[in-house]
Amino acid sequence: MATFKDRVSSFNMIIPLMEAAFLRSVETAHSDMAKRIFEEGGNSAGNKIGSYAATTKKYRKQKNRQIAFVDLKLTGQLQKDFSNTLFIRNPYFIQLGVKNIANAIKVKHLTDRYGNIFKLTQEENLEHKRILGLELNAILKQVISGK
Repeated sequence: MATFKDRVSSFNMIIPLMEAAFLRSVETAHSDMAKRIFEEGGNSAGNKIGSYAATTKKYRKQKNRQIAFVDLKLTGQLQKDFSNTLFIRNPYFIQLGVKNIANAIKVKHLTDRYGNIFKLTQEENLEHKRILGLELNAILKQVISGK
């Protein structure tokens, strides 16, 4: 029979595995968000972000950019910054965002104009939880089986 010390040791060994599982689930949610926002033009409610004003459409046409829906990627700077930024405060507190101050101003302006864009949709949140559950389940099965 395992001693208390053995059980504590086993628990301490799985903490890094659990932290890594959490990070993987956040990375998946972050990737899904970036695709929704910058490729599909979707907001946090699961709808399209909006439509471009006539002057913006004209400008985007001149730059050979699509105008069918708002995709927030005129220069690609905001997309690159958002897609590559996770602020890991500790293993259990991770924030999505942008590092560049100009992009932070863009995010505020876009949120003021179009509403919530840079939050998880209900589906993304459920998928994040599903993936985390699968990851944690696999870890617990390993611990229980002793492998």
